[in-house]
Amino acid sequence: MGWRVTATTLFCDAVNDWVTVMVYPDGKKGCGHWTRYGKVSRKVGDKRLECNGPDCDVCNAYKEDVSRRDAEAAKA
Repeated sequence: MGWRVTATTLFCDAVNDWVTVMVYPDGKKGCGHWTRYGKVSRKVGDKRLECNGPDCDVCNAYKEDVSRRDAEAAKA
């Protein structure tokens, strides 16, 4: 693991906007929208969508993707 942080911009349905998601080598996750605005919720039809910060599905999915790619690179 020769990196300090990896980040990407992904669309988040909970905030209806593009957010910067960061993953650190120690497994921590970060969300630029959460850092700037904190908890946000909005109603879409009958559903209420909430921004749960770095523990959301978007951040978790990106962390899993980074971990998978890092493991593949280590094997090569």
